Amino acid sequence: GVTHRAVLRDGRRVIVKVQRPGIEESVDRDGRVLVWAAGKLEGQSPAARRVGVTALAQELVAGINEELDFTREAANNRIMRLAHPDDEGVAYPEIFADLTTRRLIVMEEVQGRSVSDVSAVDRAGVAREVLAGRLMDSFLQQVLANGVYHADPHPGNILIDEQGVLWFIDFGAVGLIDPVTLEGLQQMGLGFATRDPAMLARAVRRIAGREGAGIDIASLEFDTGVVLTDVQGGGFDPRAISEIIRVLNRHGVSAPPALTVLARAGRPMDGTLRAIDN
Repeated sequence: GVTHRAVLRDGRRVIVKVQRPGIEESVDRDGRVLVWAAGKLEGQSPAARRVGVTALAQELVAGINEELDFTREAANNRIMRLAHPDDEGVAYPEIFADLTTRRLIVMEEVQGRSVSDVSAVDRAGVAREVLAGRLMDSFLQQVLANGVYHADPHPGNILIDEQGVLWFIDFGAVGLIDPVTLEGLQQMGLGFATRDPAMLARAVRRIAGREGAGIDIASLEFDTGVVLTDVQGGGFDPRAISEIIRVLNRHGVSAPPALTVLARAGRPMDGTLRAIDN
């Protein structure tokens, strides 16, 4: 979309995003090509079949098509704001649903800059490690407590204002975690926090569902122990999900879609945290 500043009749300053003409046709054409290419790749590569490249491509295209409907973004924003009213130092701008259509969205203007702006972060007067901790805590709360999280948290979608408040913007991509995967992720988070490979292995088997029942638990514990060694620290590193997916692939098990979406969100979150406090 193309964004513009505007003022409502009651004086509130807003951002208006208008969808580019012809974008739906472009996404449909490119999406068909992507799915076709993924199918060709699966036909030639056992590794691509094991990973499920076609399903991943279809999932990606479906996600982009959902982002084309701005009313869905308004609904996502409402869910996030209701689920996280008291996150310390983190906020979510309001989207005006009554002024939003499929191709036009009206959102409260945030007086902030991207967290990649070094001077803006410095002017906020909050220690960088505190800002990074608040952002990480908020993301983990979204994932592990609510199962609804911002799925594209790159630095351009995280703003910081002069008071040091971090703002999530752009709710076109929001991840949803099913109850079974959510319970597995909660157990996984505890496994990382306690550095317990056995607990982590059980969590991975739970997330894998029926396919996970056939995984040798001793071998899985060894692999999760390696992940704990590679992913240092006592917390839940955003990179950890990608490592767990690689473990599943080594055991011939496809990761559930909810986990692959979370892994994609973890990579930009890792970059954003490093931009704040490298």
